[in-house]
Amino acid sequence: MVYLACAITGLSFEDATGWYRKVEKAFPKHLIALKPLRGVEQLRGERVLKEEYREHPLSTPKGIVMRCYNDVDRADGLLVNLLKAKRVSRGTCGEVGRAAFKKPIVVVMRKGNPHWGDPMMHEPTIVVPTLELGIRTVIELVSPV
Repeated sequence: MVYLACAITGLSFEDATGWYRKVEKAFPKHLIALKPLRGVEQLRGERVLKEEYREHPLSTPKGIVMRCYNDVDRADGLLVNLLKAKRVSRGTCGEVGRAAFKKPIVVVMRKGNPHWGDPMMHEPTIVVPTLELGIRTVIELVSPV
Protein backbone atom coordinates (compact mmCIF):
# COMPACT_ATOMS: atom_id res chain seq x y z
CA MET A 1 0.00 0.00 0.00
CA VAL A 2 1.15 3.51 -0.80
CA TYR A 3 -0.30 6.57 0.92
CA LEU A 4 -0.95 9.39 -1.56
CA ALA A 5 -0.27 12.59 0.38
CA CYS A 6 -0.74 16.07 -1.01
CA ALA A 7 -1.49 19.64 -0.05
CA ILE A 8 -5.28 19.97 0.03
CA THR A 9 -6.29 23.29 1.62
CA GLY A 10 -6.80 26.00 -0.98
CA LEU A 11 -7.07 23.58 -3.91
CA SER A 12 -10.23 22.51 -5.70
CA PHE A 13 -11.47 18.98 -4.99
CA GLU A 14 -10.41 17.99 -8.53
CA ASP A 15 -6.91 19.46 -8.15
CA ALA A 16 -6.49 17.68 -4.82
CA THR A 17 -7.73 14.30 -6.09
CA GLY A 18 -7.39 14.21 -9.89
CA TRP A 19 -3.83 12.91 -9.78
CA TYR A 20 -4.98 9.76 -7.94
CA ARG A 21 -6.31 8.35 -11.23
CA LYS A 22 -2.94 8.66 -12.94
CA VAL A 23 -1.22 6.93 -10.00
CA GLU A 24 -3.74 4.09 -9.79
CA LYS A 25 -3.51 3.49 -13.55
CA ALA A 26 0.30 3.23 -13.32
CA PHE A 27 0.42 1.06 -10.19
CA PRO A 28 0.87 -2.68 -10.66
CA LYS A 29 -2.02 -4.82 -9.39
CA HIS A 30 -0.27 -5.64 -6.11
CA LEU A 31 -0.14 -1.97 -5.01
CA ILE A 32 -3.09 -0.25 -3.36
CA ALA A 33 -3.35 3.54 -3.22
CA LEU A 34 -4.56 4.95 0.12
CA LYS A 35 -6.27 8.27 -0.65
CA PRO A 36 -6.69 10.94 2.03
CA LEU A 37 -9.95 12.34 0.62
CA ARG A 38 -11.81 9.05 0.31
CA GLY A 39 -15.16 8.98 2.05
CA VAL A 40 -15.80 12.71 1.72
CA GLU A 41 -17.39 12.77 -1.73
CA GLN A 42 -19.77 15.50 -0.52
CA LEU A 43 -16.82 17.84 -1.11
CA ARG A 44 -16.76 17.02 -4.83
CA GLY A 45 -17.33 20.24 -6.73
CA GLU A 46 -15.69 22.41 -4.05
CA ARG A 47 -13.62 25.05 -5.79
CA VAL A 48 -11.52 25.95 -2.74
CA LEU A 49 -11.14 23.28 -0.06
CA LYS A 50 -11.10 24.55 3.51
CA GLU A 51 -8.95 23.18 6.32
CA GLU A 52 -11.93 21.44 7.91
CA TYR A 53 -15.63 20.68 7.49
CA ARG A 54 -17.20 20.05 10.88
CA GLU A 55 -20.40 18.49 9.50
CA HIS A 56 -18.59 15.21 8.66
CA PRO A 57 -16.62 13.32 11.36
CA LEU A 58 -13.73 12.48 9.01
CA SER A 59 -13.43 16.13 7.95
CA THR A 60 -12.92 17.53 11.46
CA PRO A 61 -9.35 18.12 12.66
CA LYS A 62 -9.48 14.98 14.82
CA GLY A 63 -10.97 12.85 12.03
CA ILE A 64 -8.47 14.09 9.45
CA VAL A 65 -5.46 13.40 11.66
CA MET A 66 -6.78 10.02 12.82
CA ARG A 67 -7.47 8.70 9.31
CA CYS A 68 -4.33 10.12 7.72
CA TYR A 69 -1.96 8.95 10.45
CA ASN A 70 -3.59 5.50 10.43
CA ASP A 71 -3.04 5.33 6.67
CA VAL A 72 0.59 6.48 7.01
CA ASP A 73 1.20 3.82 9.67
CA ARG A 74 -0.18 0.96 7.59
CA ALA A 75 1.31 2.05 4.24
CA ASP A 76 4.53 0.57 2.87
CA GLY A 77 5.58 3.98 1.54
CA LEU A 78 4.39 7.50 0.73
CA LEU A 79 4.03 9.35 -2.56
CA VAL A 80 3.72 13.05 -1.74
CA ASN A 81 2.49 15.32 -4.56
CA LEU A 82 3.22 18.97 -3.81
CA LEU A 83 3.15 20.25 -7.39
CA LYS A 84 -0.01 22.36 -6.86
CA ALA A 85 0.68 23.44 -3.27
CA LYS A 86 -0.16 27.10 -2.74
CA ARG A 87 1.27 27.27 0.78
CA VAL A 88 3.05 24.99 3.24
CA SER A 89 0.77 22.10 4.14
CA ARG A 90 0.97 21.45 7.88
CA GLY A 91 -0.90 18.18 7.49
CA THR A 92 1.42 16.87 4.81
CA CYS A 93 4.46 17.89 6.87
CA GLY A 94 2.98 15.94 9.80
CA GLU A 95 2.46 12.86 7.62
CA VAL A 96 6.03 12.99 6.32
CA GLY A 97 7.31 13.50 9.86
CA ARG A 98 5.35 10.50 11.08
CA ALA A 99 6.83 8.27 8.35
CA ALA A 100 10.33 9.80 8.34
CA PHE A 101 13.18 7.33 8.44
CA LYS A 102 10.73 4.39 8.81
CA LYS A 103 9.25 4.19 5.32
CA PRO A 104 10.31 5.21 1.82
CA ILE A 105 8.95 8.65 0.98
CA VAL A 106 8.98 10.15 -2.51
CA VAL A 107 8.12 13.87 -2.74
CA VAL A 108 7.13 15.44 -6.06
CA MET A 109 7.93 19.16 -6.17
CA ARG A 110 10.00 21.69 -8.04
CA LYS A 111 12.23 24.53 -6.94
CA GLY A 112 10.10 27.49 -5.89
CA ASN A 113 7.49 25.29 -4.19
CA PRO A 114 6.45 26.61 -0.73
CA HIS A 115 7.96 23.43 0.79
CA TRP A 116 11.28 23.79 -1.08
CA GLY A 117 14.24 23.98 1.27
CA ASP A 118 12.31 22.67 4.28
CA PRO A 119 14.50 19.97 5.87
CA MET A 120 11.34 18.02 6.79
CA MET A 121 10.62 17.58 3.09
CA HIS A 122 14.20 17.04 1.91
CA GLU A 123 16.16 15.03 4.46
CA PRO A 124 14.05 11.88 4.95
CA THR A 125 12.78 11.79 1.35
CA ILE A 126 13.68 11.41 -2.29
CA VAL A 127 12.59 14.58 -4.14
CA VAL A 128 11.72 14.35 -7.84
CA PRO A 129 10.35 16.99 -10.25
CA THR A 130 7.54 15.08 -12.00
CA LEU A 131 4.63 12.88 -10.97
CA GLU A 132 5.65 10.26 -13.52
CA LEU A 133 9.12 9.93 -12.00
CA GLY A 134 7.60 9.92 -8.52
CA ILE A 135 5.28 7.06 -9.44
CA ARG A 136 8.09 4.97 -10.94
CA THR A 137 10.34 5.64 -7.95
CA VAL A 138 7.79 4.70 -5.28
CA ILE A 139 6.86 1.53 -7.20
CA GLU A 140 10.52 0.47 -7.21
CA LEU A 141 10.91 1.27 -3.52
CA VAL A 142 7.89 -0.65 -2.21
CA SER A 143 7.47 -3.50 -4.69
CA PRO A 144 8.52 -6.90 -3.34
CA VAL A 145 10.51 -7.89 -6.44
